Amino acid sequence: MPRQMIGLDIGQTAVRGAQLRITRGGITVTRYHEVSLPHGVVSQGDVLDAPTLVAALQQLYDEGDFTTRQARLSIGNRHVYVREHSVKRVPLTMLKSSLRYQIDDVLPLDPDKAVLDYFPASLSVTGGQPTYTGLLVAAETEPLEALAQAIHKAKLRLTGVDLSAFALLRALDPTRPTAGADGQGSGNALDRVLTDLIIDFGAGTTQIVAVHGIRPLAVRMLPSGGDDITEVLQSVDDAAFGEAEAAKASTGYLGGLAQTPAEQAIAAGVDRLVSAISDTITFFHNTTPDLEHIDRVIITGGGSRMPGLQQHLVDLLGLPVYLGQPLQGLRFASAEAESYAYDHLSTCAVALGTMEN
Repeated sequence: MPRQMIGLDIGQTAVRGAQLRITRGGITVTRYHEVSLPHGVVSQGDVLDAPTLVAALQQLYDEGDFTTRQARLSIGNRHVYVREHSVKRVPLTMLKSSLRYQIDDVLPLDPDKAVLDYFPASLSVTGGQPTYTGLLVAAETEPLEALAQAIHKAKLRLTGVDLSAFALLRALDPTRPTAGADGQGSGNALDRVLTDLIIDFGAGTTQIVAVHGIRPLAVRMLPSGGDDITEVLQSVDDAAFGEAEAAKASTGYLGGLAQTPAEQAIAAGVDRLVSAISDTITFFHNTTPDLEHIDRVIITGGGSRMPGLQQHLVDLLGLPVYLGQPLQGLRFASAEAESYAYDHLSTCAVALGTMEN
């Protein structure tokens, strides 16, 4: 991995980039920038308007004043599949080369049309045999190639692809010390390892990640997000997409207090999404042996700031729910870069977490 690169997050509503540099003390953020995308340019990982996406990436580079063209992309959408998978321990190169023969009973994909990878999370002994337990990841080739082509046309050099769930883990790492007075991360990290549930509320996809400390236990991507609620609101109010989005953000979740058709449409949409999240948590508990309990929920993504959502999650899940703090403990090369990232606190996590230390 290069010592300096741009972490890229291409979503439905914006393209985001963080220029990251590996230094002696860890990772330093030298620049951060976002450029909004018109509705319909990208939808759940599908590039629908390539020229507009290429122009947005070029604008991101120019306005962000980036100084390197090497980029690493984080992805997480309906074309990406993650499953918990146990396999006999063999050298990782051998294991990864054999994945195409292992996915038939695990993932609904043609291995000839997917990029496959495996991330071991733990090692145990089962029946006297050393066994990896980890995450099997598969991404459909065609939509990934469309994103890579847009990056290339924007004159950026794609050096790697990351799972956005892993980027979220790095950005929201609870073991990372908070920055002290010297700015070198000299503050205290958590004194015990917690089991967190990270929920990233995106426009087209809601990602749910169970993690113990920094070890991922389970990942799921729900193929629905904030745009689904906005589109329902559009039909109720007969409004343009931007107007409906603004109305959703200002109204928020009212639950049983919703009275107007628009308020009720928003509440119903949030209820459906939160119900799917609750079902996913139940699934995690039933299928992930290492997930004994959840200490807290961390929410991030543009949809996480919807008024009323945080309290609704507290009431439904019976767990403490916190807004994600991806800037905690990070080093910034300038106050300007830190200020810009802070202004986009809910949406910057994936781009900031793309580089591995």
